[in-house]
Amino acid sequence: MGTNPVPNLALIRTQLANERTILAYLRTAIMLAGTGVSLVKLLEVTPDLIRLGWLLIALGAVVMVIGSYRYLRLRHKLNGQVNCPSEPESS
Repeated sequence: MGTNPVPNLALIRTQLANERTILAYLRTAIMLAGTGVSLVKLLEVTPDLIRLGWLLIALGAVVMVIGSYRYLRLRHKLNGQVNCPSEPESS
């Protein structure tokens, strides 16, 4: 009988927290961009509202880029620290 490696629970919790964080960034980016689109398309057209709408759309894109960068950086860092095999060894 082979021994199964014990999973690193702290690492698993950190990976799950990282996934929750990217989802929060995604929700925020969608909210900002959606608000911007509604200002540009649905309300009475004034130059100030159009500028604000495009600013919110751009801000939503920036938030998504920052969130993706932070997610990928932490995921790469966590994967570099893991030395457990992806499949249990067979004897």
